[in-house]
Amino acid sequence: LQGCVCSNLGTCYLELGNYPQAIELYQECMALAKEAGNLQLQGVMCNKLGTVYKRQECYEDAVEIYTVAIALAVKVGDRNGLMSANSNLGCALAFHGQHHEAVPVLARALVGARNMENDLGIGDAVRVSYLEEL
Repeated sequence: LQGCVCSNLGTCYLELGNYPQAIELYQECMALAKEAGNLQLQGVMCNKLGTVYKRQECYEDAVEIYTVAIALAVKVGDRNGLMSANSNLGCALAFHGQHHEAVPVLARALVGARNMENDLGIGDAVRVSYLEEL
């Protein structure tokens, strides 16, 4: 429960633009997840930390943490987490100017979303189409 509250509060700070506070709360939640051995929650926190880094235009940090999120999702078999992490990684790569690297990552996210019949990832089809034009 404490981890959920930390995560939610971190998201509020993220939306307020208070990135240091968001990072602190997400890291606190990450520590709780590690202590509990909850790899899936650790992956979720990696995705949330990546979002903070991406908003700060710290794309290399975002790419690094999204890569960890992907590894955790694979390890626990979290298909939704894997699709989200691939989508987030692809966007971070694109924002960092690495469009050619972003396309296959976003395409993987789109395939994952389609396989899960999950509309969450459909917006990435537009990004893939746009990036292929670059």
